[in-house]
Amino acid sequence: MGVDDTYTNIFNYNKKLRKKEISKSTIRMAYAHTGFDEKKSINNRRFLRDKKLFMILNDKGKNELHNYDQKLYKFLNENYELKNKKLIILGDGASWIKTIASQFHSDIVLDEFHLKKYLHQCFSFRRFKLKTKGYLNSVEIKKRAIYYDFGSIY
Repeated sequence: MGVDDTYTNIFNYNKKLRKKEISKSTIRMAYAHTGFDEKKSINNRRFLRDKKLFMILNDKGKNELHNYDQKLYKFLNENYELKNKKLIILGDGASWIKTIASQFHSDIVLDEFHLKKYLHQCFSFRRFKLKTKGYLNSVEIKKRAIYYDFGSIY
């Protein structure tokens, strides 16, 4: 199951006041499937089997996202047989996604963009390139990288 949310402006036209109104909205969505359909899949083109989409639009001032996890769980139970199955959640690692994963007793897999972003933040060597009195050589860079890496673990 993949989950994500986005923020957008929705334009409405108020006929009585004869003007456009802009409301900020949140769209929270989840898609679910049961794997790849081997019969329809050809070469590099894979087709998902039993795919469903669940979305909620939350306008400013409304509280539609209050119990999103319960609505999502109800949707999944109505459309899929979840007994004795492990649910895997694909997302960007936002706090609400982590909450859903813990409530569903499932694992989180980061999407490719956010995985690369977090890896780059953890293992970026740019901070080791310059020294106040000159450049570091490659041995010093490796020593500092190992020191910083072990420092974060302990």
